[in-house]
Amino acid sequence: MKKTPNLVIVEVNAPEWKLSRGFTEALWIPYTEMPTHYNEIPKGRPVLIHCGGGIVSKDAYKTLQSKRPDIPEMGHIAGAPLVQEYNEKRLRKGKS
Repeated sequence: MKKTPNLVIVEVNAPEWKLSRGFTEALWIPYTEMPTHYNEIPKGRPVLIHCGGGIVSKDAYKTLQSKRPDIPEMGHIAGAPLVQEYNEKRLRKGKS
């Protein structure tokens, strides 16, 4: 994540599971809404999809793969994301 310039991070948790403190500057598109809201993700940038435990991110990843062939690089976190560690590193680097 830290070595990918212009990375777009997308949280796909359902509203009742949305992280209260997610990744800094991440988009939130619930996985159930990905089939209709996939165009909210910026064009031409790498994308990382995550949820709270790596379960629904796989479905969102598959949907996005089929709907957005313009995304140059895409992945998903297959487990619990390291939100706090990522955000702390961004703050230390002055990227709030």
